[in-house]
Amino acid sequence: SLTANSFHRRQPRVAVESARVDERGNGANTGTNPNDPKEPLSWEEIHKAAERRGFRMKVSTFPPILPISFRVDAEDLRGNTIGYISGWVSPSALVGDRMEVRKYTRWSSKLPKLSSQADKINEAELGPMMAYAMGKLAQDRGLKKVEFMAIYDSELQHQKLLRYYRFIGCKKVRAVGEELTEDIPLRLLYGGGGTLFEA
Repeated sequence: SLTANSFHRRQPRVAVESARVDERGNGANTGTNPNDPKEPLSWEEIHKAAERRGFRMKVSTFPPILPISFRVDAEDLRGNTIGYISGWVSPSALVGDRMEVRKYTRWSSKLPKLSSQADKINEAELGPMMAYAMGKLAQDRGLKKVEFMAIYDSELQHQKLLRYYRFIGCKKVRAVGEELTEDIPLRLLYGGGGTLFEA
């Protein structure tokens, strides 16, 4: 389950640990439990940590009261989208249906030219910070976990997704294939087979 300790422990240290030091100092804690150094970052701390790294975080739910979908956006300081995670809300999890980081997925031809500041953003920190914000949203909604599917479109792309989801702090659950009847609902939800991850 997505407890405070597991939520912290599964996040990649490159982004979240450095964010924690930025906002709280070494070993410091300003969360609700001052005796627990693993207390997850607050929304204010997440936003401040993102801005220190040259981007802003924006979290939206649709509809706002009883949401059935969500989106986490990262924007450079000029308002250009440089990454996002979108998905839906299930009874037990926040499900990431799509995740893109601009420098990895190369969809920049569809968007305005990046600012010089955006070129300096460390994309190795961008994805983990978005995933952390998604996990915080799940916790706020009382959900036990977040889920991603590494879709199998090709062997090369699948291996890239496997590495990336592990990198952002997710844990492999199981393969979702064509041969199992129990996998049909997951295949319909995600639009294909692959490897299921959670955090």
